[in-house]
Amino acid sequence: MKIKKYDIAITACVMDLLHSGHLELLQLMRKNADNLVMFLHDDFSTFENKKKFPVQSYNHRERNLLNFVDEIIKVKNKNPQEYFINFLKKNLDKKIVYIRGDDWKNFPGINIIKDFNIPIIYKKYTPEISSTILRNNLK
Repeated sequence: MKIKKYDIAITACVMDLLHSGHLELLQLMRKNADNLVMFLHDDFSTFENKKKFPVQSYNHRERNLLNFVDEIIKVKNKNPQEYFINFLKKNLDKKIVYIRGDDWKNFPGINIIKDFNIPIIYKKYTPEISSTILRNNLK
């Protein structure tokens, strides 16, 4: 059994209309850490960030992701920094990595991730598939 480099991989996202790009991100997280923690934006905070509500409700997205992650933390604010701070303070003894798509490198809360010296791994964005493309195809 290969020992993973990190104890915990975290990310913050919406994960609306779960697709192959999301699954690749989750696989990358699992490859790097034993435990996956998702900071999942609720419907209102998604609207604050993207100026549109997700197609799938928070409860639907949460149910989808429970099959892939070990913990989901509901984010009710545009910027998840307070959620990051609370989580990171409780896990100071753990090796943590932040993993996300490279389409939004200056993501909300990046300052906290950097303040806690958490390394960031960016997964190459999958341009041929996105929730926006899927949403437009529904019209």
